[in-house]
Amino acid sequence: MSEFTKADEEIAATAPPGVKLVRTLRGHTKTIGRIAWSPDGRMLASPSDDTTIRLWDAQTGECLRVLEGHTSDVYSAAFDRAGRLLASGGHDRTIKIWEAGGGNLIRTIDDADTVNSVAFDPIGRTLAGGGLDNTIKLWEPTSGCLLHTLAGHDNWVKAVSFDTTSRRLASASDDGTVKLWDPASGKLLFTLRGHQGTVSSVAFDFRGTTLASASYDETIKLWDPAGGKLLRTLEGHTEFINSADFLFDGTLLAAKGSHSAIRLWNTQSGETLAIMAEPSSGIIFPGLAFHPSLPLLATVGSDPGTPEDECDQLIHIWELDLARLLGHPVEPSAHDVNAKRVCSSGADKPVI
Repeated sequence: MSEFTKADEEIAATAPPGVKLVRTLRGHTKTIGRIAWSPDGRMLASPSDDTTIRLWDAQTGECLRVLEGHTSDVYSAAFDRAGRLLASGGHDRTIKIWEAGGGNLIRTIDDADTVNSVAFDPIGRTLAGGGLDNTIKLWEPTSGCLLHTLAGHDNWVKAVSFDTTSRRLASASDDGTVKLWDPASGKLLFTLRGHQGTVSSVAFDFRGTTLASASYDETIKLWDPAGGKLLRTLEGHTEFINSADFLFDGTLLAAKGSHSAIRLWNTQSGETLAIMAEPSSGIIFPGLAFHPSLPLLATVGSDPGTPEDECDQLIHIWELDLARLLGHPVEPSAHDVNAKRVCSSGADKPVI
């Protein structure tokens, strides 16, 4: 079981009311990418620039296994709906499918460009991957057969996400748009415009009735995916936003800034509920993910005092007191962490 270090105690002391650091996962030697919980919440997968994916016991903090096979940076990982398969993609232009239980490599899909994001549909029939060729490719995960190539973005695809019904796929791009697709036919349903910069992350709530998009323009936008209507714009971040995710019941949204701040939002009122210090290097991929059924938030971060080129190599797991957070919203200035950057200062713009 992982024990609290002095660095953990220092990070824990910065937590706002209603947020508690419970565990830190250490082991990677380079930047961590898009992390993912298993559907039962027992494991956490972390892809990394050290070319490995680590599978963690989320309750004890033990590293269960290290998956080796990629030949370059690994940017994204995702479990299938049963938690039996894990997909990973990255800079080596492959998607690998692993047996999550034993860590065995089942298949390598080579028909890809650099892969920024992978996602399984909830039904388990389709695997999506988006990357530097401006397209999203859909595969049948068991055979590795290419089903569709979704073309329409004018720049790199940063993130992909299925809704809970598997009837919609959202994609985020450097072209500043979000696109909604019918994954069964490959048809483009809507193009959502409104962001003034790269869209780095997309996430559906548990009902599939709200889509969140996070952007370099320092905002999160909430959309109605059925009609493409903009519902709300969340403002308050003062840095590029690299990831966003909904709590399992949709009441909270967490969003991570590129250097130092994670904000928790009330999705109904649009209020900022808490601001957490999570020092980062400014690289776009490190992010966050909510537990599938508990008020736990995993965030990629760093120990206090870490040099910038060594940031984003660990994961913090936070427990949220939902009653306190939802009952006592705070003013954004109450926990302003922009002056509390713990990593060495660096470029303001994220790099890929």
